[in-house]
Amino acid sequence: ARALLVGWRGGPGALGAVDGSGVYHEKQVGRYCGLHCVNNLLQKQAYMKKDFYRWEAELSQQQGDLQATCGPPRCLRSVGCRLSPPDFSVQCLEMSLSSAGLDMQWFDRRRGLESLDLLEPALVGFIVNRQDTKWSSRSLADSLERHWFSVRRTDGGLFYNLDSQLSRPQALGGEKTTIAWLQAVLTDEQSCIFRVCSCASGNDGSVSVAADAADAFAATAIAASTAAGAPLAAPTAAVHEGSAKIEL
Repeated sequence: ARALLVGWRGGPGALGAVDGSGVYHEKQVGRYCGLHCVNNLLQKQAYMKKDFYRWEAELSQQQGDLQATCGPPRCLRSVGCRLSPPDFSVQCLEMSLSSAGLDMQWFDRRRGLESLDLLEPALVGFIVNRQDTKWSSRSLADSLERHWFSVRRTDGGLFYNLDSQLSRPQALGGEKTTIAWLQAVLTDEQSCIFRVCSCASGNDGSVSVAADAADAFAATAIAASTAAGAPLAAPTAAVHEGSAKIEL
């Protein structure tokens, strides 16, 4: 059924709308999937482009020239995926979620998607950084691109795919159907998953993107990563239909 527009969140100039299921959704504008990803997860236009650009500038100033280092910072090795400009870095997304009182954690996919623990009470949802292969008419060859999108859990336990490339939110269902959907979607080993919780979780296979204060700025990172190829090393220590209004 065609989604019914019932309202806006964010005031004049808002990027997204609330459909008939009560779910806020921003559609893709330009290369700002990182911004849409966070706003969709927060279920409102919490941030604008200028906010993310400010964080990226702060991160860039703090981290210095990555090209002068001997190798990628630890957070690059920990997260295990690469991004491509001009979209926003993983560390910028982490800062935006931290400002909203949420914790973004890299999930070790080697443990199996069943270990995501989608029923954890503190879980708000999860974020995916997917690697896509697209044909480039300019280079007449396939090229690799990264795309951020989020999946949010409702109070009723339903999960919604809030990918900004979709025309409307996609109801995934409960835990089992969401895991099955992820297994079908994430066929590339370079695609990453980040759990987003309302508080820090225990030793569940997730690793904070900023493992310590030194890493708090290191991963603008992933946008400035080295050449494409084998996956970066992972940490050695222990990553249908329904309707419900999503609220923080």
